[in-house]
Amino acid sequence: MASLAAYFGLAVAGWISYQWYWFRENSKKVEHIPTVGSDSFIGAYLSAWRYILSGHKMVEEGYKKVGIC
Repeated sequence: MASLAAYFGLAVAGWISYQWYWFRENSKKVEHIPTVGSDSFIGAYLSAWRYILSGHKMVEEGYKKVGIC
């Protein structure tokens, strides 16, 4: 009989697999849009934290990237 930890590990692995699939499917829709930050699976989460901590710098970086300022 499998332990509770084994079921939990299987659930976590399934959730991560689903998140990866969802991320890949949705990123195909917006590949043509220029972005600031990472476009990888884990890097996107790190970029979100970067935005939370210093969003104004990322916005300025985006403006510079498209040549607005």
